[in-house]
Formats: sequence, structure tokens, C-alpha cells
Amino acid sequence: MTRADKKENIREVLGDKDSFAGGGRMKKTLAVGIIIAAIAWTGLLPAQEAKGPKIVAREVQYDSGKVVQGTVASHVFEIRNEGSAPLDIERVQSS
Repeated sequence: MTRADKKENIREVLGDKDSFAGGGRMKKTLAVGIIIAAIAWTGLLPAQEAKGPKIVAREVQYDSGKVVQGTVASHVFEIRNEGSAPLDIERVQSS
């Protein structure tokens, strides 16, 4: 196989030199993809709401200060579920 034949085979596989280097369909596809990614990244597309439970609390910390030994310290945390599925609280920790 001559060098000219090899070059011809490469052109057949890749397409002719001008269309491969010039882009055409490939450039258009890339440009459309970049535009869609930019729109999604900037938030112009409507956001999809996450399905499932969503825990919401006004406060997540409470400092009871100094508590004298033998006295009871208590505090109520108000927790709401603003999600679309039941919220199961399986474990609570205090420090």
C-alpha cells in the first residue's frame, strides 16, 4: 500500500480534511450543548423539586447556659416536615 493509498483510507474514515477541521455538525452540537449547560447552570430552566421529606426547624442550637446539678433543663425544638413524604426521625443526640 502506498503512502497516497494510506492517506486516502484515513480521509475515508475521518471524512475529508476540510469537513473534519471545519467542524460543521460537530461544532453545532458542541455549541448547543454549551448553551444548554449555561442555561441550566444560571438557573433559567425551572428547578425540579426534590421529592421526599424535608425537615425544617427555626433553630438548630440552644444554649441553656450553666445548669445547677440536680435541676432539670428543658427546651422545645419545633420541627416541621415541608416535604412530600413522611419524615421519620430515628435518632436524636444532645451534647
